[in-house]
Amino acid sequence: MDKRKEMKEAFNPEKIDYVAVIKSLNWDKEITPVDLVKAVNYVEGLKGRKKYETNEKSFGLLIKCFEKRVGDLVTTRINGKDRFYMLKPEYKPEQIVHYAKTGEILEIKEELKKEDPKFYISTTSDTKEEEEKKRTTRKRCVFPDCEAIAKSAILLYLLKKGEGKVDSKIFNEIREKFGWKYQRSIEGKPYTSYMEVNRFCTDYLDDLGKNPISIGANKKYYKFEGDPKILDNKIKDTLTLIEDEDLKKKVQEFITEPEAKEKTEPIPKLKEVIEDKPMPTPKHLEPKPIITERPRIIKATPVIGNSEFRETGPAPSTIYESSKVKWYKSLIAATLKGAERGVWYNFSDISSIIKKTRYVEIGLREIKDLLIDIGKQYKGIFREIDFGGITIGSEVLVKDFGQTYSGDKVVESIFIRLHMTIEELIETYPELKFKIASKISEGDNVYEIETNRSEKTEKAFAKLVFRMRQGETILESPNNWTIKRTKILIDKLFGGI
Repeated sequence: MDKRKEMKEAFNPEKIDYVAVIKSLNWDKEITPVDLVKAVNYVEGLKGRKKYETNEKSFGLLIKCFEKRVGDLVTTRINGKDRFYMLKPEYKPEQIVHYAKTGEILEIKEELKKEDPKFYISTTSDTKEEEEKKRTTRKRCVFPDCEAIAKSAILLYLLKKGEGKVDSKIFNEIREKFGWKYQRSIEGKPYTSYMEVNRFCTDYLDDLGKNPISIGANKKYYKFEGDPKILDNKIKDTLTLIEDEDLKKKVQEFITEPEAKEKTEPIPKLKEVIEDKPMPTPKHLEPKPIITERPRIIKATPVIGNSEFRETGPAPSTIYESSKVKWYKSLIAATLKGAERGVWYNFSDISSIIKKTRYVEIGLREIKDLLIDIGKQYKGIFREIDFGGITIGSEVLVKDFGQTYSGDKVVESIFIRLHMTIEELIETYPELKFKIASKISEGDNVYEIETNRSEKTEKAFAKLVFRMRQGETILESPNNWTIKRTKILIDKLFGGI
């Protein structure tokens, strides 16, 4: 038991002296995962089974803690599941060491060049006050932190309890008990607690709208502009974002309502029971359940320029998702394909990979919302979702997610006239499925091409359209989604038609 506890403590990345690790790294070149592991093992004196390895589970937590210490002073390059770090050109090694110590970015004043070592006349007119400003450091404060999220959870709870209104005096008393100041500086601007909560609700709770909480006359009360009934789920979502476990526990204890005492009702008399008891309904007269499931629609034999569909019976009831959401989730599924448990993915990394490989721009906020939704659909797929990214929790669930949201399941038929035989098409474009829709001559036919939204199929179809010759044409509307998408791919892959 002691050995197990000792091994657990040995791989606690929070206890590592990151200042010494960062100081020992050579920031004149790119830092590789091997360089990082060697530096950590050297600084901490770890050997044998207790040392960090790049292919172990502990490495995922190590790089997560390391990236928090280096902040935005480095650029991260991803190659597969490996992450490489390079110091940004505008910073120096001593600045990143100072940032790891204090969380502040030190501004270094450049030395003045002397024209003559014997005779030097200063050309600057800096006053003492300006010199003091240059020596000062600017503190990096990321919003929202745990304090801002905790304030939001508490104020939303008070508003829900007060049916949309609460005295500011009550909230201020609670704020003082938690030891929070009335006003503090965030990103160089003064924020009151009320302003922090409003900004958090605007940025992270979309359904509540912009600045959903207003302040009354003389700041005597706070008022919620919407329906207080929707705040219950928002409070739960807000609590999950608090990373500080001690603070999260205190907030949970505060907002947990005492269970209602069960009221004992008097036992009715036998006579009353007999009179009030309804007569049983015969089984053959019972109303049949109404089927509310939507019918399954499949594509029937299409006519050129006019797609036809038919019903095949009720489909299993599922939550409705728009085609855009399904498309974006399939892109995320392709990005996370083969992800291993314990590996951490940054939101910006996922967005940049999708933009680079599939030429689709998805904002960081939308990426985060989609991943939160995926986490609710597949419980346990992510170990955690924080402000920076996600940690994979289950490889099996990642695989199931990829199979459900697979681009090759979204199938569409396109009709094209081509001066080629079907044998030539199959040999040249094996990723696509061809069928003769209308035969004009031996080497001139109208083909029905079955496409889908997988990466290989999209690129193959774009290549076919790019190589089209005079007299060959697409017999579909230019507003068709696949045609629009093909134009984008041709522009990106081949520089336009």
